[in-house]
Parts: sequence; C-alpha cells; structure tokens
Amino acid sequence: MALAMPVTEDGETTMLLVASLDLSELASPLEGLGGDMPRGETLVLLDRDGVAIATQPKDLAGVGQNLADATFATQALANPGQAFQASDLKGRPTVYFARRVLDGQGTLVVGAPRREVVRPVDARLNARLLLIVSILLGSLALGVLGTEIMVLSPLRRLIAYAGRLQAGELAARPDVRAGGEVGALGRALAAMAAAIEDRERRLTGAEALFRGLFDHSPRRQGGDRRRPRRRVSRRDLERGRDGDLGSCGERGRRPVPARFSRARAALRSSATSSAPSSSEP
Repeated sequence: MALAMPVTEDGETTMLLVASLDLSELASPLEGLGGDMPRGETLVLLDRDGVAIATQPKDLAGVGQNLADATFATQALANPGQAFQASDLKGRPTVYFARRVLDGQGTLVVGAPRREVVRPVDARLNARLLLIVSILLGSLALGVLGTEIMVLSPLRRLIAYAGRLQAGELAARPDVRAGGEVGALGRALAAMAAAIEDRERRLTGAEALFRGLFDHSPRRQGGDRRRPRRRVSRRDLERGRDGDLGSCGERGRRPVPARFSRARAALRSSATSSAPSSSEP
C-alpha cells in the first residue's frame, strides 16, 4: 500500500512525500492469534471502508481487496460485538463475530464453519435423544413383561384350567396367584368347580341310593316286569253308573272304561233282586 502526502511551503507544493506499506506484514499478528486453526476458522482485518488489510489464512482474500459488498463484511461493520451467521467468500455457512480494534480504525472478524460450531450441540442433543429413546424402549419392554406376567400368563393358565374342567377334572383348582380382575376370575372359577363337584357327589349318592332300593324291591327280585293292572273298585263303578266320570279324572283316577258296562248292569240287577228278600222277615 502506497501513501502519498504533498509538502507545501508558502502555499505552494514543493515536494510529494510517498511512503509504501507492506500490508502482508500485518498478517503476522493474525498468524500468532489464529494458530493452526484445524477446524477451518478464518480471521479478517478490515478498515472502516471494508478493505481487507490482513487475512488468515492468507489465500482467503487478497490484501487491499474491497470486501464491502460481502454479506459478512457488511454485517460486521454494521453490528460489531454481535455474533451472526452468513456465507463466507466461498459460499459456506459460517458463524461470525466482529470486534473493533486499532482505536476503532479497524474491525477484526472471526469466522468458524457452522458445522463445527453446532457439532458439540448436535452431539449432546443426539446423546440426550438416544437416552430418551432408550428409556422409552425400556419402559415398553417392562410394560410388555409386566403384561405377560400379570395378565397373559394367568389368562393362559385359566384357559388350561377351563379345558380340564371340560374334561371332567372337577377336583382340579386353578393355579392363579394374580390380583385384580384375573384373580377374581380364577376364584370364581374355583368356586364354580367346587359347587359342581359337590352337586355331582350328591347326585351320585342319590343315584346309588335309588339303585339300591330298586334292586331290593320284591318285583325286582321276582323278575315280574309286567305292568300291574289297575283294579276297579265298587266306588268307581257306582260313580260310572251315576255318570260322574269327570270327578274321577279330577282326583287323579282314570275314568271307568266302556267295557265295564256289563258289570254295572249286573250290580244293578243284584241290588233290585235283593231288596224284597231283605224286607220279608
């Protein structure tokens, strides 16, 4: 960079003072400030007009290049002391921070690639998300295991017990030690099985008793299996003669059949013949 200043004497320019400044020498402090910068950080020293005085790395921009049109330079000159995000000279997303230096005559702009800035945040966020997913999966596994132990396994044992009851094993009892509705269902099935077993035992005893009485009956022992004939009493004949056949049916007796009409006539004739003989003495 060349600086020229006229020297005047008595209002006339007598000479021109010219000084040259090697701006590349200003990059030495930036080299010591930036170090190796392994993550791709950048340093840019701008004057008040946005002209690059020094850069690190050196091939980032030419010394003396006007960067006023660059987005990061415009925001750095307008808002020093604030962090912002913009694209660098190669179009990569970069996070910048600017600060006034050299008594306000220059602006130092520090940039870091966005991926390097957010990488620790992303790593921490991913670790927390992984922890949350692990907790959710563990809770789901515990829920499935608890459902298997407390609900599904007792229900399968109850189904097997119902099959045993259907097969006739009334003395069996359900092996269910669960609580809640499943335990109540097991106890209800056990009470039902006990009631059925008691009723079966009583029915078996009654059947054995009736079989014993039937085997010791005289007709059973004599071997006469014919159905006994019903005897018609004189009272039934008199009711049949008077036409009172309905009363016999109402009292549980069958009405007198028509084949007993001759018997009624014989009784009637014997009654009329015996009436004068009894009055003679």
